[in-house]
Amino acid sequence: MFSQEHNGQLPLSMQADPTNPEIKVSWQILMMRQLEVPFAKHGDTGVFICPSHRHTYPMEAYRTYAINLTGGSPISNAPRLMTLSDPSTTAILAETKHEANGAGYVSLSGNVNGWGGKHRLEARHDEMMSMFMADGHVESMAVDDERVEEYLVNIRK
Repeated sequence: MFSQEHNGQLPLSMQADPTNPEIKVSWQILMMRQLEVPFAKHGDTGVFICPSHRHTYPMEAYRTYAINLTGGSPISNAPRLMTLSDPSTTAILAETKHEANGAGYVSLSGNVNGWGGKHRLEARHDEMMSMFMADGHVESMAVDDERVEEYLVNIRK
């Protein structure tokens, strides 16, 4: 939905709030508004919270998935869906570890092996993680699977 209304562009990690451009909001907030679902709070279950996070997070979470912006800045230069060369091997969302406040990382960005990269990924389903791919299917794989890096960097191809 977001991409349809934004010329094929994926949301950024944080971007100007359409209702108040002076405020920055996360991609999840933009999507929740578009889906007309309430903002997730600690302990909620909903579209952006994996029910299995309780196995790996130290507290109740309100965000457990990150948008894949690998290879670029999390606040500029979002990829466009129509330019992806191989949507079936391109991750859009991935399960992530928690930050201190109970939120999962909001994005994967920069170098795939750097500060914003794959070290943020988390396996919480029998040592497997889920990645939502650009063509709409979900891949389940180990964090150290050799395809993970390819699936992340394909967002810029």
